[in-house]
Parts: sequence; structure tokens; C-alpha cells
Amino acid sequence: MVLLPAPEGPTSETNEPGVICKFRRSSTIGELLQKFVNYGRRVVILGDVSQAVAGSKALRDFVRESNRGASVWFVPDMAALEARLAA
Repeated sequence: MVLLPAPEGPTSETNEPGVICKFRRSSTIGELLQKFVNYGRRVVILGDVSQAVAGSKALRDFVRESNRGASVWFVPDMAALEARLAA
């Protein structure tokens, strides 16, 4: 499992607190995640994505489907991740 914490404060790339990078195309995100899955890695997106999910049906569906599986999870905080791993 790979955890990449976002640094505190704005980053030089996005100038937004807690955001490492933004992708302009959702296919780029899918391709990146697929690489991890192909190599047998699990990916956790740690943080609150509720605002983004509320604004996009496609993202809402993607998060829901991802959380049903075992390879890619969206969790709001470390407590939720620990609970998911313990289940």
C-alpha cells in the first residue's frame, strides 16, 4: 500500500493547501490508478472528496465503485482507513 500525504500549506505546483497536483483529464487519473492495480498495489486516496463528488456524477460513481473493490479506496481520514483495514 502506498500513502502519499499532502504537505502542509500550499504547494508550488497548485498553490492550494493539501493539494499535491491536479489532473485536467479524468482518463489520466484512471490510467495512473490502473498502473498501480496492474502491479498488485493498493491505492488509498486519503482526504475529504465530498465537495468534488457532489459536483460530478462521474466522480461519484467512480468513488462508489472503487470503494466496493479492494484495490482503490477513497477514505476521509486515518480512522476510516484503519477501520477499513481491520474489516
